[in-house]
Amino acid sequence: MARRINISTKINLFLLFVVFLPLLAMLIVVYVQVKQNTDALVEQNLGTLAAEAGVDVDRLIDNALKDVLLCADAPVLRSGGANSLAAKLAELKRIKKTAARLDDLVLIDQGGTVLGSVSYGTDRETWLSAWFDWRDSKGFNLARRGTAAVVTERARRAPFWLVVALAVPIYDYHGQVQAVLGARLRMAEVWRLLERIDVGETGALYVIDAQGNAVYHPSAAQRLRPLEPAELREALVGSETHGMFEYAPVKGHRLICSYRHLAGYDLFKGIGWTLAITREVDEMSDLARRMQAQVLAFSTGCFIFLLVLGGLLSRHIVKPINTLVRATEGIAAGNLNVRTSVRSHDELGELARSFDKMTLDLQRAILSRDEEIAERRRAEQLLQKARDELEHRVHARTAELAVANDNLKRELTERERAERELKNLTAELERSNKELQEFAYVASHDLQEPLRMVSSYTTLLSRRYKGKLDESADDFIGFAVDGATRMQKLINGLLQYSRVGTKGKQFEPTDVNDIFAQSVNNLTFAIEENEAQVTRDELPVVMADDVQLVQLFQNLIGNAIKFHGETLPQVHVGVRQEGETWIFSVKDNGIGIEQEYRERIFVIFQRLHGRQEYAGTGIGLAVCKRIVERHGGHIWVESESGAGSTFLFTIPIRAIPKKEEPST
Repeated sequence: MARRINISTKINLFLLFVVFLPLLAMLIVVYVQVKQNTDALVEQNLGTLAAEAGVDVDRLIDNALKDVLLCADAPVLRSGGANSLAAKLAELKRIKKTAARLDDLVLIDQGGTVLGSVSYGTDRETWLSAWFDWRDSKGFNLARRGTAAVVTERARRAPFWLVVALAVPIYDYHGQVQAVLGARLRMAEVWRLLERIDVGETGALYVIDAQGNAVYHPSAAQRLRPLEPAELREALVGSETHGMFEYAPVKGHRLICSYRHLAGYDLFKGIGWTLAITREVDEMSDLARRMQAQVLAFSTGCFIFLLVLGGLLSRHIVKPINTLVRATEGIAAGNLNVRTSVRSHDELGELARSFDKMTLDLQRAILSRDEEIAERRRAEQLLQKARDELEHRVHARTAELAVANDNLKRELTERERAERELKNLTAELERSNKELQEFAYVASHDLQEPLRMVSSYTTLLSRRYKGKLDESADDFIGFAVDGATRMQKLINGLLQYSRVGTKGKQFEPTDVNDIFAQSVNNLTFAIEENEAQVTRDELPVVMADDVQLVQLFQNLIGNAIKFHGETLPQVHVGVRQEGETWIFSVKDNGIGIEQEYRERIFVIFQRLHGRQEYAGTGIGLAVCKRIVERHGGHIWVESESGAGSTFLFTIPIRAIPKKEEPST
C-alpha cells in the first residue's frame, strides 16, 4: 500500500512550487529589469509630461478658434444691410462677455477696414493701433479667402510683444465671404494653464516660437523675449519634432531637456511653437534609486507575507480536517454519538456543524422510522378521501360553468347586436349632418334671389312713395325694407355658417400676427368710431385655414368693441401654451355676460340683447364655434356681468413643415 501524504504536506508543497518559487522568480526578474530600465522610464515619463503639456496648449488654442468660429456663425453677423452694424457690434459685446479665452473681437470688411471691435478694457481702436494692422495680417488674408487661421504677429510698438491672432471668415446665407471676424488670444490663459503643470522641484517649463522667443517662461519678466539661456534656445530652434538632450548651462551643473513641437489639435494646425521641460540630472538619478529601493522593499515584504500565510494555512486548515476524518471513521463503525469539536467561523466550521447536524438527524430518523410509516398510511387514507370529495366538487363546478358559458354567449350576442345598431345610428347621423349642411347651404343660396327682388322693390317703393302716402303707409314700407334687410343678413349668416365645414381651405402654416393685423385692418372704422385700443402679445405660427382664422378673430374683436360699457373699449389678444395646445384669449372691458348665458351665446340665432340696443344676427359666435371645432379645438367664455369678458379657444400644436432654403 502506497504511503499516504497528509494534507499539511500537500498545502506546503503547493505553496512552495505554485506560489513561492514563481513569485520569487518574478520579483527577481522585475527587480533586475527595474534596475536596468529605471533611467529610461524616468526619461520616458519626462517625455510623456512634455507631450501631455503640449496637447493641453494645442487644445486651448483649438477651443479658442472654435469659439471664434461659433461667434462668426451668429445670424446677426451673417446678415447683411447697412443698418445692421449697430446690431453686429451689440452682438460682439454680448459674445465678448462669455469669451474667456479672447482679449479682443474685431469685425473687418473684405478690404481690411475695421467696421467695429470690442476690446478687453480698451476702446475700439487702441489695441489695433498699438499692436498691428489687420490689413497686413496673414490671418486676415487667409480668412477673407475662406480659411480659418491662427497666426502669430509682432506688435508694431513693442518689438518683443507677441500677438496670437485668430481670424475666421463670416459667410452670408449664399455661402460667400462677406467679412472677417478677428480675435486676439488671451495669453494669460496660456500662462495660467502652463503654471499648473508640475515639473518637479528642479524642473522648468518653456514654450518658444520659431524664432526662439519665449512665449512662456517661469519668470514673468522673461516672457515674450528671446529665451535665456542662449544655449537652450539654440538647441531648440530648428530641432526635430521631439527629442531629449543634456546640456550644462553652468559648469558642473547638468540638466536634461525633453522637448516637443506643438503640431496642433483638431481644427488648429499649429503655429510653430515648441514646448520644453528641463530637470536636473541629479534629481533624475535620485528618483531612479528611490524607485529601485521601493521595488526591493516590496519584493521582500511579499516573500515574508507568503511565508506567514503558509504557516497559518497549515495550522487553521489541517487540524480541523483531521478532526473531521476521525469523526467520519467513528460513524462508519456505527457510533452515532460521535461529535466534532471544531468551532471555527469559516467554511470548515460550517462543514463541521453540518456534519454534527447530519449525525443527529440520522439518529432521529432511525428512532422515528416506524412512526413515520404509520403516519404515512393514515395520510394515504385521508388523501383518498380528499380525492373522492374533489371529484364530486369538479362535477358540480363543471355544471355551473356550462350554465355560465350559455349566459355569456347570450350576452355576447346582445352586445354584437347593440354594436351593429350603434354603427347604423352613427352612419345615419353622419348622413343626416351632411344633408343638413347641404340643405342649409342650398336653402340660403336659393333664397338670395327672391329676397334680393323683395328688398329691391321695397326699397324702390320707399324712394318713390315716401311722403306721398299717409304716415302708416310710410311705416309699413319701412317695416318691409327693414325686414328684408334683416332677412338678407340672416341668410348671409346662415350661408357663412354652412360654409365653415364645406368650403374651408386646406390647413397651412399661418402666422397669427398677420391674421391679427388683417382683422384689425378690417375693423378700422369700428375701432376709430369707438376710439378702441386693440393690443396683442407675440403670437405663434399655427397650421390653420387663414381665411377662417381672420373671420374668427374679426368676430371676437368686433364683439368686444361693440359690447362695450361707458368706458372706451380696450381689447387684448393673448396666447399661452399648455402641453400640445395653444390657448388664445380675447379679453375686453365691456358689459360682460351672466353665467347662465355662457353656453347659450354659442347657439345659432341666440341673442341676449334686442336689435335696438346692439345690431347683429346672433350667428357670429356660432360661426366662431364651428371654425374652432374644425381646427380641432374648443371655445368658451369667462365673464361676469359688468366686469368684461375673456373669450378663450384652443388650437392643437401641429408639426409645421420646414421651408426649403434656396440653393446657392
